[in-house]
Amino acid sequence: MIGHGTPLKATEPSDRVQALQGYITALENGDADIRVLQKLALLCSENPVAETPSPPLSPDFEYPNSPSPFLESSRSLMSLHSDIWDHNKNFERLFNALIQFLDPMKASH
Repeated sequence: MIGHGTPLKATEPSDRVQALQGYITALENGDADIRVLQKLALLCSENPVAETPSPPLSPDFEYPNSPSPFLESSRSLMSLHSDIWDHNKNFERLFNALIQFLDPMKASH
C-alpha cells in the first residue's frame, strides 16, 4: 500500500500536524473510511518516532549502545517532524481514536 500510495500534500510540519489532527477527528467521529486510514498509514510511515538510546541491559553488555543505523538515516527527517506526535498529545489521541474506531463490539454501519 505504501509503495502505491500517493504522496501526502502536507509537506510543512504544521500541515502534517493539521492533517494528523483531521484524521484523528474523523476516527473519533466514526467518519473515517478506507482513504482516511490509507492516508493515516502513509503519514505515520513518513513521520517515524525514533527511540532514545536506552542504557545497556547489564554492565557486562559488550556492544556499544548505539541507535539503529536506520534511525541515523532518518535523523534529518526527525528534526523536521519531531513534535508531530507530541503536539497536543497527538499520539495518545490517535491511539485512543483507533482503539475506539476499531472496537469489534461497536455496531457496524
